[in-house]
Amino acid sequence: MNTINFEERRLRLNEVIKMVGFKRTLIYQRIKNGTFPKQRKDGKIAYWFLSEIQEWVNQSKQSSD
Repeated sequence: MNTINFEERRLRLNEVIKMVGFKRTLIYQRIKNGTFPKQRKDGKIAYWFLSEIQEWVNQSKQSSD
């Protein structure tokens, strides 16, 4: 059986801000509090995986209903 390895889309901070509607400061405060997905780094570049942000958005919508 062949395994297909799809590389997941990486989001930069500006894209995350647009998706969640938070400003930079609030995103980093929530990361520190453990209530937002932690960024990863590739050298000096910080990024988030699209699937983790989408999952966080979905969980936030469910908890607010």
